[in-house]
Amino acid sequence: MDNILTHIEFADIKQISKKYDEDKLTQAITEAHGDLQEILGDAFFYDVVKNQEEVAYLPLLNGDEFIKDEFALYHNGLKNLIADYSYIRYLYQVNINHTPFGLVGKNSNDSTPVDRNVIKDIIKQTNIDASRKWSIIEDYLNENKDTFLVWKKYSDGCGVDNSPSGFNSKRFTFFGTNKH
Repeated sequence: MDNILTHIEFADIKQISKKYDEDKLTQAITEAHGDLQEILGDAFFYDVVKNQEEVAYLPLLNGDEFIKDEFALYHNGLKNLIADYSYIRYLYQVNINHTPFGLVGKNSNDSTPVDRNVIKDIIKQTNIDASRKWSIIEDYLNENKDTFLVWKKYSDGCGVDNSPSGFNSKRFTFFGTNKH
């Protein structure tokens, strides 16, 4: 299965060093797709992955303007949301290396490691930002149910279908919007 977001797209969305660890970033992106799957539900997640090249899905992935309650709104797209999830995971991994002698942290003569509390604060704010992005993406999906039939099927029955392949009405507490 191909990731929806590549490490190159991630580097365009999030501010990271120009010489980032591609392997760690790709791993973080892959793991973040699991976070997205948890929010979208298995069935719709696989629908999006399968159809990510389709014209109808591009606005969902890349962001788009839409109308809700007679007002024009804009959502940033699932790629931007995955970038937030990936960034959270990447921040935890970037300064840790696995060696034959155990886990070690990166150090440099010209720099000082950032305090762990600063990293936690950045992660907390990124979670808040992701929650806001998800909220408006969810509005976009609900306004465009006829385009996304798998979303329509499971979101209309939100709370009824608790099967693993259905829409997930139990979202992460720090990502959820409680919209039903």
